[in-house]
Amino acid sequence: MKPPIIPENYEEWHHCIVVECGIELTPRYIEKTISVLQDNSEHYTQQFVKKYGAQHHQRVLGWFMQAKSMS
Repeated sequence: MKPPIIPENYEEWHHCIVVECGIELTPRYIEKTISVLQDNSEHYTQQFVKKYGAQHHQRVLGWFMQAKSMS
């Protein structure tokens, strides 16, 4: 089993989400995820920051914002 790959840019992140994970980036999914990632009281967000760090959390939030602007 390969170790998980942490995306470094939008293109890598998009490939990871859409191709590797098979998640469709619908407007509803994007909006919901942005809402959760912006709420520091959300358990998911707290766990994400704990596991990947605040800097990566901000990058991922930015990539979701970019995906929103492209949809």
